[in-house]
Amino acid sequence: MTIYQKRLNRPFSNLYTCCVRCKRTSTGSTLLVSFGSSPFDQCAEKTVGRSNLYARQSRNGANVHAHAAIDAFKRDQSLTEEFHSLNGGRWDHMLDQTHINWFDWLEADRDTLPPVSFVNPHQPVLMGIPVPELHIPYSFSARVTVENSIGAWPGRNAGQCNSTMKCPDPALFTMDPYGAKQRWIDISAGGPKNFNFHVERSHEWLTISEEHGHIRRDGSTDKRLQVSVDWAKLGDETKEEMGYITIRSTDGANVTVAVPVSVPAKVDEAYRGHVQGDGYVVMEAAHYTSKDTVGQYAWEEIDGYGRSLSGMEMFPTTAKNFTVGEGPSLSYDFWTHHSGPAMVTLQIGPALNFIAGKQISFGVQLDEEKVEEIQPVTMKRLGGIEVLPGQEIFVGAVPPDWENVVKSDIRNVTVPADFGHAGKHTLKVFGMTAGVVLERVWVDFGGISARGYSFLGPPESVRV
Repeated sequence: MTIYQKRLNRPFSNLYTCCVRCKRTSTGSTLLVSFGSSPFDQCAEKTVGRSNLYARQSRNGANVHAHAAIDAFKRDQSLTEEFHSLNGGRWDHMLDQTHINWFDWLEADRDTLPPVSFVNPHQPVLMGIPVPELHIPYSFSARVTVENSIGAWPGRNAGQCNSTMKCPDPALFTMDPYGAKQRWIDISAGGPKNFNFHVERSHEWLTISEEHGHIRRDGSTDKRLQVSVDWAKLGDETKEEMGYITIRSTDGANVTVAVPVSVPAKVDEAYRGHVQGDGYVVMEAAHYTSKDTVGQYAWEEIDGYGRSLSGMEMFPTTAKNFTVGEGPSLSYDFWTHHSGPAMVTLQIGPALNFIAGKQISFGVQLDEEKVEEIQPVTMKRLGGIEVLPGQEIFVGAVPPDWENVVKSDIRNVTVPADFGHAGKHTLKVFGMTAGVVLERVWVDFGGISARGYSFLGPPESVRV
């Protein structure tokens, strides 16, 4: 049994046993599937992705995760059979529907495990062809990989080299006091030998979770080093610094990772609100600075709504349509460290134009600029195919973005912005029609797009 199975088995099996003893077999069976199948499916997807990434990086850990994915897939099959056999087959065929790896809009015929990757653990990493005249005589078992990069060092691969074979040293994204507290560096096995490693830092203000260790060739002891900054040692003065972390291994590998650091101008002591960090500001809709009501109409929180914390919607729900800028509003104060262009994204819950001939809408105002009316759902319909001049056949009455909105469980409404100065700014969202549920607000100066955050997006920014 793999470590993944041990972690996932214990909680739901204990719940199931408890329910069976209490003779609540229906409840126990539901728990068996809900707490059993879903985590194993997620485990399979996660380990599939890691096996493919690690293989691209020539890490022996690719094999560990490939085997874990196969084990999770088999466990899902066993769990399905177990569920179908309960109580003399009372719920037989309930889980027959394909639920792993739908790779198209049409349901797949059977569950399939997505492709996984294996590497040859007996083959070392070569820095290209080992030709002494080109000064490439070495092979390595050490792999160094860093956050937000698919590259791996030492060596040359498409994840770090351009078409002219320029292969820069690894670098972490810039760290600042208001962004993520840590970045990571992985040291892992990539060949037939065990090795020891030692880590050196260029400045006292750089901190590292481990300074030495031992890596086994089977990938079972791969290390993730957490890199952070002691901001007190850097001081409050506005500055840009560059630190370096060097990893040396007993197989001859020598990799230096750059750690750029930025100390922005101090935020005013009287300011209260979100602060830019890591090149963006993200605010949960419920964490507004203030709100204004108009008569009986006001924005109210829907607890637990959406993909993160909650949603904000204008109530009461009526057919009222406010003129842009005159409805109830939410205000969000945030602090930026520099001026310039950015993309403002308002994340709203999936919705349609539910009143015939009318579009749902809301207003947005940045600082003292003119209030802009936003109509997030187009009147255009999905799948229009012209069969005759002036005649179209439609897949349905939903808008063209509906498939992606349903898959993502969110609609992103993005508008460009240009900030004329650093410091405090205010974004106001005005209610106009019912049906708009605001979940989050993003202000991206490049930090979000550069990182390519996962499904749920970046964490909320620091509030002071």
